[in-house]
Parts: sequence; structure tokens; C-alpha cells
Amino acid sequence: QVLRGAEQLFIDMALDPDFAVTLFWKVGGVLKEFYLAQLDAVGDFVEWVEMGDDLGSQGAPLISPKMYRTQLKPVHADLIKAIKEHSPNVKVMYHSCGAVRRFLPDFVDMGVDILNPIQVAAADMDPAEIKAEFGDQLCFLGGVDSQHNMREGAPQDVAAEVKQRIQELGPGGGYILSSSHNIGDDVPLENILAFFDAAKRYGGYPLGV
Repeated sequence: QVLRGAEQLFIDMALDPDFAVTLFWKVGGVLKEFYLAQLDAVGDFVEWVEMGDDLGSQGAPLISPKMYRTQLKPVHADLIKAIKEHSPNVKVMYHSCGAVRRFLPDFVDMGVDILNPIQVAAADMDPAEIKAEFGDQLCFLGGVDSQHNMREGAPQDVAAEVKQRIQELGPGGGYILSSSHNIGDDVPLENILAFFDAAKRYGGYPLGV
């Protein structure tokens, strides 16, 4: 999107897919060299690496699963394979905001270990349902609504959601408690403190936000 602009990139994918795929592979090759160079330098100290492309809007996927599978998924799969062959003990976290539930089987198929951020305010991203369907295949990082609840709710609302996410995503392990996205400067301090207090109270393990 940086190279072509979001609108033009979607036009490329629809009307000139050969160009779009060539561009994706070029960018993917640069990213592969970047990841492997970093792992050469510090790989022994790394538990997971993050990659991602936002595939969802608030209400639906940005592209169809078919378009993803034919144009972009092979590049992602190649990158994940290279990372895991280079550093077998490193986990891969895929970041995508929005309504991405329809892509989760593809993430599993590619070898993604951790899904971030579980944007609960987006369509079709119910945490309990996602845990039931994919909890034995993916670890989840995120889930506490920083889009609305942490910005607009009271501290007790934040605490209640932290408890709910731990209950929904925590059973059996495979959950790292965190906000559903970065916490901005419009989130009240008392709500941030309520998040951490509730995490300790209900037995979660909050990632530093």
C-alpha cells in the first residue's frame, strides 16, 4: 500500500494480477532477507517474530479469500517457511486488524502460531467462537477492546472485559492477554491501570502495552 497506495493496489489486484503478484514477491523477497538478517544477529534470543498485512476492514475482509490464496498467501507462506527453517524454535505471529475470521484456516495452513490482535469490535470476530474453532491450532494475543471500551468505558467496564477475555480465550492455554490494538493517548490512565489490576486479579498474563 505504501508503494502503490491502497486504492491503486486493490485495482492492481483486480485488473492486473500478474503485476500485483510480481510486486508481492519482490517485497516478500526484501522482507525475507530482513528477517533472516535479524535472526542471524539475535535469533538465539527471539521467541517470536511478527509479520502481517491488514486483511480486514471493520465490517468484512478487504479482499476475497480466493484473491488472497492466489495472490498473497504464497508469498506469506514462503516467508514463514524461510523463518522456521532458519530458526526452528521461533514462533510466527501474524498481525491483522479487522474482520479476518475467513482467513484463519489459511493462517493455520501457512504455519502461523500466534494471531494478533483479535479485534473484537470487528464483524464476525467473536472470541469464544474463534477459540472453540481454532484454539487447538493458534495462540491468541489481544482481545480487550481498545477501540471502544478502553477509550470510552469506565474502569469497571475494562475490568469486566479483561475477566471475560480470560474466561473465553484462556482455558487450555494459548492466550496472551493484551489490548486489541495499541493503546493510544486517548485512553484514560485509570482504564489502563484497571486493565493491569484485573489481569492480576483474574490470573491473566498481560503483555506490556
